[in-house]
Amino acid sequence: MQKTNLNVSPYYDDFSEDSLYHRVLFRPAFSVQARELTQMQSILQNQIERMGSHFFKEGAVVIPGQTGFDVTYSFVKVQATFVDTDSVTHTVENYRTDLVGKRLTGATSEVVAKVVNTQAAENSNDLTLFIKYEKSGTAAGKDPMGLAASALYLACTLFPLEDHSVTQKDLAEAAGVTEVTIRNRIKGLKQVDLYSI
Repeated sequence: MQKTNLNVSPYYDDFSEDSLYHRVLFRPAFSVQARELTQMQSILQNQIERMGSHFFKEGAVVIPGQTGFDVTYSFVKVQATFVDTDSVTHTVENYRTDLVGKRLTGATSEVVAKVVNTQAAENSNDLTLFIKYEKSGTAAGKDPMGLAASALYLACTLFPLEDHSVTQKDLAEAAGVTEVTIRNRIKGLKQVDLYSI
């Protein structure tokens, strides 16, 4: 609610809800006065305020107030420069912010990811693209989230936490994949010789 008295110089807003005015009319060929425009603003503000107070109690929660976050984002560190097929060197920082919202496709892997945000290179940190994978590539043929969840599950079974157990169901829900996907990826991961990497 407006507390400041605007019925003073230079505004002269003498709007009063008690007068029941809902419209300001203008006569053709006469100039508009600032006072009339100010009154129109006050009328609109009053109508919006009355509608809001009809729907919402003062101090009431408008939204349940829940927060959430998406754990399916990844990041990619990018070299500061690259050379294209015409042997021209490009600096990524010049168009880093233009990448936000764009879909990138891997040249050899055909992985598709949407750029959600970027971060400029600082000191020893390379330029970073924050991405959300949309399609796995044909080269690997595996969903990166399923693979990541499976690797995490294997790590949790190899090095269990004393006060917390992690289930395939928990990881599947967090990664947005099925438990079957995690089991299948675990089979593939167990065939990899981790000590030779």
